[in-house]
Amino acid sequence: SSGINAEWPLRPGGGLMRNYGILGGGSEFLKKRGGQAFRSLRARYRQQYNKVLAANTDDAISGLFSFKRNRELAERLQERYLHHLELSANREWDVLLDIIHSSLIKEIIKKTQHFTDEEMQTLFYFELLKNNSPPKIVSFHVVAGQDGSYLQILVKLDMRVRCLGPPNEEGDCTIEEMDKITYLVYEKSYSDPKDSFLLIGKVPASEVEYYKTNKYDLAEETSKIS
Repeated sequence: SSGINAEWPLRPGGGLMRNYGILGGGSEFLKKRGGQAFRSLRARYRQQYNKVLAANTDDAISGLFSFKRNRELAERLQERYLHHLELSANREWDVLLDIIHSSLIKEIIKKTQHFTDEEMQTLFYFELLKNNSPPKIVSFHVVAGQDGSYLQILVKLDMRVRCLGPPNEEGDCTIEEMDKITYLVYEKSYSDPKDSFLLIGKVPASEVEYYKTNKYDLAEETSKIS
């Protein structure tokens, strides 16, 4: 006899121990379950990895970032946004190239080429009084570009600020205190960890749900950066 009880199938637990004995069955059980666990873990890793590369879901990418890192990144991107307004007011275009996309800089220059220095200071005046809620990363996703893949991030800023308000009945604008919710799109190379996030656009609240899962295409958008 081979020692194998053909009446008992090779199933975990009692079946293996009856077929191989207590010690042998326990060993077979651990090998079987250990192999299954390893294969399951490897399969889940591959599935998550493929989701990130294929950018099937925002959740797959968001899972790579901790809550703390999300919060810190949102705070840094808010700082970059505020800095870009200051640089624009002073027409420091060369420095702006490290903060916002060159297409947006060209658009700003085109729209303000006849403005005086005083008008530029008024137009881009922006004083953050407080955050009504902390800066927040709304979504991540990877998009394909001509030079490779890019990580796009949608950021929500909910602020109490002093800035140039809307025109009054006479068509004049003044500096006012107001609540301002702004949704910004930042982009960086997905493969180059040294690449920094560039501001590429502003999204109206009515379109936030769409851009949570869809690419913001700068070539198809007119500049919405104030």
